[in-house]
Amino acid sequence: MKRDTIPAAERLTRIAKPETSEIVYDHDEVEFLKAMDQFKRQYRKPFPTCREVLMVLRSLGYRKIMPPESIEEVLRTHEEG
Repeated sequence: MKRDTIPAAERLTRIAKPETSEIVYDHDEVEFLKAMDQFKRQYRKPFPTCREVLMVLRSLGYRKIMPPESIEEVLRTHEEG
């Protein structure tokens, strides 16, 4: 099946195959991608600013509740879990 014939939501959640190197998105990532897509369409902004991305994250309920971590720690934790 050609990529452009697959609905966008299905493309986001398809299982990755080693031979195609497709990315697997978890539930939170899909939710964020959909929210960003909605924001970009609604406000006709193909390249939102960092402030606008943060606004979309807050609209999804994300809040800073823990002390900052280094990006290396976050990436290591994400790869392990």
